[in-house]
Amino acid sequence: MRGTTFLIAACAFGLMFVGFRASADPFILEPQLVYERVAEGALLIDVRTPHEVESGVIPGSILVPYDEIEERIGEISVEKMHAILVYCASGRRASKGAATLRGLGFVNVSNAGGYDELKEYWGEKDKSKDRQAR
Repeated sequence: MRGTTFLIAACAFGLMFVGFRASADPFILEPQLVYERVAEGALLIDVRTPHEVESGVIPGSILVPYDEIEERIGEISVEKMHAILVYCASGRRASKGAATLRGLGFVNVSNAGGYDELKEYWGEKDKSKDRQAR
């Protein structure tokens, strides 16, 4: 009985991390999951600096530098329960930005990781859509 309980608990714990990658921050979502959640209506926030954004953005994302989130989140009309995904260059500032949002009462916030990985995935998905449209 004890072994079965442990096994069930271990499986449940493991399922919590489906869609997350192995990295320094184990709670960074895989680009595919980010893409799917955005397609389902999640808000995508870019917490990089305006200078970094000059290199490009993920379509549909909103720029709110991570050190301005607390002051500027009110500019965005979003409910506290709405899914919010936060990305930066690598995922580190996104983690800080997500923590700030959680501290402000937003309950469905995830770290979407780094721009380059997301851009690569978005590019592949866009190429796939173009091929399907022909």
